[in-house]
Amino acid sequence: MKGSFITLSILLPVLLSAQQTADSLAIGQRIDQLYQAITFADTSQTHFDELRACFADHAQFIAHNGTDYRRLDREAFIANFERMIAAGQIHSFEEYETARTVQIDGAIAQVWSRYATVLNGKPLAGGVNSIQLLRAGDDWVVTSIIWSSVPAAGN
Repeated sequence: MKGSFITLSILLPVLLSAQQTADSLAIGQRIDQLYQAITFADTSQTHFDELRACFADHAQFIAHNGTDYRRLDREAFIANFERMIAAGQIHSFEEYETARTVQIDGAIAQVWSRYATVLNGKPLAGGVNSIQLLRAGDDWVVTSIIWSSVPAAGN
């Protein structure tokens, strides 16, 4: 019995560490996919179906501007982009990550993701995304994203 306890006490941290590593990699892939899906060089190359796949059906998007916030669901967020494209306000959009911190506790995760945004070829803003994820089977889905941004120099 004592030998089993010693073996378990040695193996358990190794097994948990392996799961954490696998989860970190899967979460990293999901966040990379999110940034790739929101980025397009021109309006004929949008990836809104891929963006939908990153998020749970009930996901919420919350934009904070320093004094107030606006909350959208997944489809309203995408529709907002589509309206701006149709109005000619967006010709290209790039958002890329500059730093990431991931915290995982079982089937939930929190990602702090610093980013920069380029709109129509010009730096627009930088900020932070607070991204919450849940493990759904073998996958991780985003359930909530809250962001704040600071205009780029000259904006």
